Amino acid sequence: MTTEEGSCPHAGTFVEGGVEICEECGVVMRREEMNFDREWRYYGMTDTKHAADPTRCYARKSTDRVIDRDVAQMGFSQKIVMTANQIYDQVTNGKIYRGNSRKGIIFACVFHAYKMVGQPQSCEHLIEVFDMDRRVGLKGLKYVNLNAPKTAGFRHFHVEMRDLIGEIMDKFHATAQQKEEAVQLFERVDQRSMLLNRSRPQSVACGIVRYYIMQKNKDISMEEFQSRVRLSEVTIQRLVNEIERIVHSADSADSANSADSADNADNADGANTTESAGGAKSVQSGKDGLTTRHSARRTRPKAVR
Repeated sequence: MTTEEGSCPHAGTFVEGGVEICEECGVVMRREEMNFDREWRYYGMTDTKHAADPTRCYARKSTDRVIDRDVAQMGFSQKIVMTANQIYDQVTNGKIYRGNSRKGIIFACVFHAYKMVGQPQSCEHLIEVFDMDRRVGLKGLKYVNLNAPKTAGFRHFHVEMRDLIGEIMDKFHATAQQKEEAVQLFERVDQRSMLLNRSRPQSVACGIVRYYIMQKNKDISMEEFQSRVRLSEVTIQRLVNEIERIVHSADSADSANSADSADNADNADGANTTESAGGAKSVQSGKDGLTTRHSARRTRPKAVR
């Protein structure tokens, strides 16, 4: 559709941007009208460019910049939500994320928020709350760790292995004493293996608990354990084998040190006994020698002059 704008006596015109203009005087002769029909009248039944068509763009909603609506039905306290919102603002820097990317980032922000308020939660527990795939959650954690500033508050808080071990053992109704024994087991192997140092804390905690269960001969199969901790059997077994190797090496070293200490003590006692006997004999020999020489000197006959 065109609209007549003006007229002039000149014959030469040209079209630019849908507008017909006179070449001589520059008068707009006619203009193409913009079509304000409904959008669906333009797109055909076979149109699949749902995201690429420019006319489908719309203004961003301000609610996309906060996470309140995303976690409204998950039962988090207002303090956790506010803290997670602050972390989300820091790591996204105003950018908009959707789908699994957004869900993973929000999960990571909630995870760190719990650490900051002194109520650390394991990844496995929060993954269940968010009802998400593990890989999505781990990608979210990686994104937050890479994009958060070095001065971010959550970087000063760390999840204690004691808390992770206790949370896993709660799934098997462990007592306080059993939890403490498992923590002591971790202290024996801590910082003694590159494999354990590189593994996620949650995975190491699962390996510690599984090894403890095996040592105590608890009737808990690998299948049952795996289903409760939601970790692959291959990962669990690899960590258990590493823990077993470290424990056996430590036991062997302790036995060798005990044997060396006993041998050193025996050798020291023997040396002291020998030294005492030798010293007494030397003193006695010295006395005898002096007595003999003295006696010989006294009994020596005088020379005849």
